[in-house]
Order: sequence, then C-alpha cells, then structure tokens
Amino acid sequence: MTEKIEIIGFIKDKNNIKGELSSKLSGSNIKITSGYYLFRSNARNDSMDDIISCLKDVTSCENMFEYNNIVNAPLFDTSSCTSFVSMFNGAGYLKSIPEYDMSNAVTIGNFCNGCYQLESVPVYNWEKVPGTNWFNVFSGCTALSDESLNNIMKSLSTLPSVPADQKRLSRAGLSETQANRCVELSNWEALESDGWITGY
Repeated sequence: MTEKIEIIGFIKDKNNIKGELSSKLSGSNIKITSGYYLFRSNARNDSMDDIISCLKDVTSCENMFEYNNIVNAPLFDTSSCTSFVSMFNGAGYLKSIPEYDMSNAVTIGNFCNGCYQLESVPVYNWEKVPGTNWFNVFSGCTALSDESLNNIMKSLSTLPSVPADQKRLSRAGLSETQANRCVELSNWEALESDGWITGY
C-alpha cells in the first residue's frame, strides 16, 4: 500500500527537504495544500520543480516566494486558492508571472510588492476580492511594460465592490509616472467610466 502524505502548512525543516522526503517527491503520494512561506528566501529552490508538482488543491499562496530570487514564476493550479497576500513580496529578480487562476481569491494585498524588475503581468480575474483587499498589489514594480499596465487595469475592472473613494491606480501601488502612462492606454477609458482616477 502506497503511503499518502498531505502537507497543509509549510515544511519547517528548510535544509532536509531533499533528505527524508526525497523519495516521496514523485507526485502521486504527497500532496501539498498550502504554499505558505514554501519558497521564502530561496528555501527549497533546489527541489522547486518536484515540490511544485505536489501542489494540489492549494488554498493559500501567502508569502510563497517572498524574497526569492526566481526570475520567471512557475505556473501551478491555484483554482482553490483564496489568499495571494505577499506571494511575491520582495522578489527582486522576478521578471514575469504566469496567468494564475485567481477566480476564488478573496485577498491579494501586496501580491507583487517590491518586485522592481517585474515586466510581464497577465490579466487576472479578481471578481471575488471584496472592498480593499487588493491594496499595493504592484507597489514598487517600476519596470512594468505598457502591456502589463493595460492588463492591470483590466484586472482592476473585475473587482466587484471597490468603495468609490478607493478607485485609484495609486491604491494598486502604481507610481505617478505609471498612472499617467495608464491614461494613454486602451483600457483606461472603461476604467475611468467606472469612476477610477489616477490618485495623483
């Protein structure tokens, strides 16, 4: 009978993940359901591919890659995930993030805070993120391309219940320069018609 292991929190033993569990990281007999601090500060990067393959029904990606030196974030199933808070906080080498399924997200604050080399961001569905649970998602991300800025505006348009006085690009963490650039892009008109302003 195959031993089944489910990990619902992050693995505390940073240095021995390849030791005792190395023979179990083959995909089918281990299930990791929380990404909380999983790869923070490069912990377990040498086993990242194996660990990513074990992520199933993940409910939290909080601080998952915080301060990690990854360049291109890996794609995995996030359809059950409700929290993306600080997922890439301080990941200073990050240049691109994939199209994660964020359709069940309810809190995404500081999602990519401080990712100053981040260039590429797709459109996300934030239709279940209430109120102000989205502040500073891209604060300090000064390298975002025009396409990414346009995609961010499209993502913001999916937020369901933003208070009128919080409909500001500055609340998403965009700088004054970025917000002014957004005004010149194709998705601004629809956002502006819904009451959004730059915030500057």
